[in-house]
Amino acid sequence: MKRTVLVLWAAFLVMHGFYFVQAIRETPYQTCFPLAGFVFVQIFCLCGVVFLFLGRLFKGPRRYSALAWLLLAGLPVFIWYSQVTLAFQYMAASRDRTLRPTLYLLSAEPIGTALHEGIARFTAPNRLEGRRTVMRYGKLADPHRDLESMDAFVEHEETFLGRKMSRKLPWIRTAFFGQPGVAVRGYAYAKPTFLHYDDEKIDTEGFPRLRYVDLHEASHCIISIPGTPGFESSGPPMLFVEGWAQSRSVKKETLFQQCRNLRSNNETLPIEEMISNEYYNRPDDRIYTQGGALTAALLDEFGPEKFRELYLNTNRKNLAGDIKRVYGMTLHELDAFYWNKIDEALIRNFEAATARLTPEEKSLLEECREAVERQTSASWELLNHAHIETETVNRWSGGNEEPATVETKTEIRTRGTMRIDCRETSSGGRSVVYDGILLPEAMYSYNEIRFDDEPEASIDAAAYRKRGDNHERRLLHDLRPETIFTGSSEEISDYLWKPPASTVIEIVRADDSKVVISAAAHGGNPKTMLTFDRSRDWLLVHATLLQSLPNGEQYEEAETRHYAGTLDGVALLKKRTYLRRHGSAAAPKTFTSEVVITKMDARPDFPAAIFDKESLPLHESLTLAPLPPDPMDSLYRHWTVIGLWLLAAGMLFRRQASQDRKKAIAREKTKIAMEQTDHAIAIE
Repeated sequence: MKRTVLVLWAAFLVMHGFYFVQAIRETPYQTCFPLAGFVFVQIFCLCGVVFLFLGRLFKGPRRYSALAWLLLAGLPVFIWYSQVTLAFQYMAASRDRTLRPTLYLLSAEPIGTALHEGIARFTAPNRLEGRRTVMRYGKLADPHRDLESMDAFVEHEETFLGRKMSRKLPWIRTAFFGQPGVAVRGYAYAKPTFLHYDDEKIDTEGFPRLRYVDLHEASHCIISIPGTPGFESSGPPMLFVEGWAQSRSVKKETLFQQCRNLRSNNETLPIEEMISNEYYNRPDDRIYTQGGALTAALLDEFGPEKFRELYLNTNRKNLAGDIKRVYGMTLHELDAFYWNKIDEALIRNFEAATARLTPEEKSLLEECREAVERQTSASWELLNHAHIETETVNRWSGGNEEPATVETKTEIRTRGTMRIDCRETSSGGRSVVYDGILLPEAMYSYNEIRFDDEPEASIDAAAYRKRGDNHERRLLHDLRPETIFTGSSEEISDYLWKPPASTVIEIVRADDSKVVISAAAHGGNPKTMLTFDRSRDWLLVHATLLQSLPNGEQYEEAETRHYAGTLDGVALLKKRTYLRRHGSAAAPKTFTSEVVITKMDARPDFPAAIFDKESLPLHESLTLAPLPPDPMDSLYRHWTVIGLWLLAAGMLFRRQASQDRKKAIAREKTKIAMEQTDHAIAIE
């Protein structure tokens, strides 16, 4: 039994030593075969130990020793469990926390890669090999055309970078432990049914069948073999790692537009902070957006050679110096460089979008912009002290879902910055309250949002939120102060004077009462129509969005706003109705929402005491949205369990040794007694 346990531990330690070296050397393309051999030996030995223990348990002897050896044989199983759970906790918390590196998990990534490579042989059993790609897949409509598209993309990127990959790209068409897309150890995992960002991916004229997730993960692998995420000296920062992949998979104009939206919401990070210890290996959403825009600007201005040199030869310690050496710019100069590129693109887009307008129409558009800016400024000033209550009725119908209606009452109190104490109750009885952001329960992942410029205040009061596609509009649009007060959403109206590339702006109708302005992409798809009430200082009263989707379906949004009264010269929104319809003509899916503001008090002299956090009554059923657990807390608990496990085995060995000594003493006494008896008999 002892030898079997020692063989088990030898296989376990050799396996971890082998993959630890693989992690340090950043060896790509892990296969399942070495791992399968190590695991087979461990399972075979563990089964042998269990069999031998059962024999000792029923027949003896040395049962305590057998139990101790069984505990030692089971400890690798617990360490396996510990590493797996901690690895998944690291993945879940990486966007919200700055995770400290730990040697305990260093071998987990190559082991996980090898394990999933084996799993993929069953979930994606088919294999096709192209010129520059090896594709594994399950069921696909036309795998040969998919492979041809990826071959074309890899060849395009290799030509762009001026270097070839050392081997063909392993492209696995399945999720990686639940993640629809990931690049790990040279493998590009991409789930074919993951459609996120597809409407904003780069123009794929030469490789039309690739989705955003395919382009993004393949780009990671093409530029280099990925390093070890989370380890102290792992190559370039996430700013460049994700920035490169975004710049090669998302349109530059989209990245620039997203950066402008972040800047409008005061959510941007300076480069100096994005390469700090807090964000160096942290895949924050802003890192994706700003990194993509920064990388796109650098590639346009300096070409791929300098970026490749920086990407492949820098690390955390020397990054600022390497940027200065390669690009001749300090971090502050690099910040100014790419924001200037974004602003220059904005000016070019606006000039191109308004080229068809007459001087009179351009003057009218400028008059509209100035009016909306006044509304926004006044709204923010008023909302420094506000108490707003709304009633909302949302209805869903169509498609395969049952029709549903949700009635919601919301209470919003603000003070100073955009810090909100919210309470939401629904007809189903579920309620959620938290200080800072209002969220229903049906969410998918966590992220961080900031409503003010004070990091401490953000973290303590309003920093964390769960994100879900269904509620993005609610957070980023419906609760904007200018929307609540006037209905003039900055995001909607910004489309006019901050248009994406290839947009054409036209004034469809203009008189003293109404002005209708359209903004359409090239070819008229999508098309936005905004109706302003010129007689009431350009209030936005109606907006529509029409779009033909790639699958032939029609997508439509329409919003109507009604106003009642003014406060300090600012018109106040009373009711807003919203319609969203999409799907086939035979079975359209429809969502309607009607928001009525039932109470609004927003005077500069409004008593400040009412905005205390305790002023909002909390019911027992209301809960706060938690942060993901810190993996380091679990790590300490696991180490404690391992220590207790070893202590228990040691105590059993000690108990067995004590029992063995007692038996030896008893045998010795028996032997002496027998000798004395024999001696007495001999004398007689």
